[in-house]
Amino acid sequence: MKIIHSARKADAQYIHDRLYAYNCSKTGETPKKIVLPDEPAMHSFIIPAEHSDEILGGLVYHVKESACKVDFLWVSETLRGQGAGIKLLDLIKLKAAELGCREITLFTMSFQAPGFYPKAGFALTHTKEDKSLTAYYYRYEIR
Repeated sequence: MKIIHSARKADAQYIHDRLYAYNCSKTGETPKKIVLPDEPAMHSFIIPAEHSDEILGGLVYHVKESACKVDFLWVSETLRGQGAGIKLLDLIKLKAAELGCREITLFTMSFQAPGFYPKAGFALTHTKEDKSLTAYYYRYEIR
């Protein structure tokens, strides 16, 4: 599985749009067009398809001061359960350490994969209830 680091806004937008579509399919919301802001600090790790321009997964992040925040992580149905998510998280751990970050933070929703992140070494810091959904907030300390 090849993973590429990208600073292209189009790649971050693609990952966002796929995750947003998945979220809407689970919550029953009608998708709206959301355009990510121009953010020079936003970067991605993407998993390209072998024989096409399609992206099969990715992680979008940004760094502010000594913290790295994972904004979006999405893996296509075809790659789920094959270790793609763990590989993306392993790469962001390495990149964050390389950039001098002390921690990585992220959140996920109850219908996504809250049990996945502790398996990758992330500690649950708190939860937040909103109607019938729960948001799970995680932190990974870089040593």
